[in-house]
Amino acid sequence: MMEKFGNLTRRLGVARPEYVIVFLLIGILGLIAFVGGGQRFFLNFYFLPVVIAGYTLGVRGGVLSALASITFVVLFYLTSADLANVVPKIGEIGVTRNQVTQFWADIGLWSGFLILSAAAVGKLYERSDLALKDLQQAYS
Repeated sequence: MMEKFGNLTRRLGVARPEYVIVFLLIGILGLIAFVGGGQRFFLNFYFLPVVIAGYTLGVRGGVLSALASITFVVLFYLTSADLANVVPKIGEIGVTRNQVTQFWADIGLWSGFLILSAAAVGKLYERSDLALKDLQQAYS
């Protein structure tokens, strides 16, 4: 299956089919978040494409996919038509500045852990890839 997908992406001119998979996953997760009303527990699912990107593309690819996920989520929360149910706004009855700050602090904390996870998985991948190349070189 992956071989067929790789052949298709090469015919379309995509050098790294892993990027296509990661961005498709981010898009699918965005659609799920949109249908699900933008609940914050959906944010945990964004770790899947980030971990996959970190493992297949290394630190750079993992961090780039984390930044793409963060950008997508922030833009979703800023432009959502149903924003009143998702993001608390100052001035609404019963909403304080502390709740708004807490909401964006949660998003910021999630973003930080997403980037750290991408970097950690990517670094582990690069380290194991280097060890494998050293081992292959030793036996060749």
